[in-house]
Amino acid sequence: EVTWGIPVPWDKTQTIYVWFDALLNYYSGPQIAPLKSYKLQANQLFPTDVHLMAKDILWFHAVIWPALCLSAGLSLPKIIFAHGFFTVNGKKMSKSLNNAIDPNELVKRYGSDAVRYYLLSAFPFGTDGNASTRNLENKYNSELANGLGNLVSRVSHMCEKYDIEVTEGDIKEKSLKLDSGQVWKKIENFKFDQAIKDIFKIVNAANSYIEKTKPWELGKSKREELKKILTDLVRSIREISFALSPIMPKTTKIIDKEFSKAKIKKVKPLFVKIKNKKYFKDTK
Repeated sequence: EVTWGIPVPWDKTQTIYVWFDALLNYYSGPQIAPLKSYKLQANQLFPTDVHLMAKDILWFHAVIWPALCLSAGLSLPKIIFAHGFFTVNGKKMSKSLNNAIDPNELVKRYGSDAVRYYLLSAFPFGTDGNASTRNLENKYNSELANGLGNLVSRVSHMCEKYDIEVTEGDIKEKSLKLDSGQVWKKIENFKFDQAIKDIFKIVNAANSYIEKTKPWELGKSKREELKKILTDLVRSIREISFALSPIMPKTTKIIDKEFSKAKIKKVKPLFVKIKNKKYFKDTK
């Protein structure tokens, strides 16, 4: 029996404890400190589009919090989504096992975009996922450095070298066209791993297209054909960048800054390949 807390009027053996007081902060917090950086007022936060929490505290957020909202006349969250846990070598992170991975250390070493990309692409969002720096670095090298980074670097370099001017328009090469509607539908339904998979199919297709067409061999002798190939690649990269923007905002901002221009200059490597691998304690 808990003796401290707020007594329940209709049952003197029960008390309301920390969750009641803590959940009120969802409403009282913005009242005290409005989200000025987002240009939002407290009354603009309700109804909440997505209420996100860990699966072990779902009951409090799916029962107690909606009850508080109803009693205060506030609209209920549109979606309540419970996410899983990140595990290390199949075990839940805990102080006793001393197996916790510090996210600040990961971001410091790999960058926030790379860490976010890994955590959203490695396993379905909402389920438990086994995280390791070995897997992170493998995906960093193969998909970000060799995949996206290599594509952006090669195309921007050729556009500058051959002085190609790119305008807006449709992508002629079908293999380079992204089904944006399907990608955004998956993102809106929290299927981030599937959305990323769709996007990187186009990244891989674009890199394969470069190897197949060999634009560098066309040079000035077949300039119209060269322009068509590079124009398709640039427009495809613009689509890729837009689709990736919720997941990799810093990286796509760099891409957009250069690829929004008619005359594109070479972009510095977005992801420097990790050669001397030194894993954190989570990896044996």
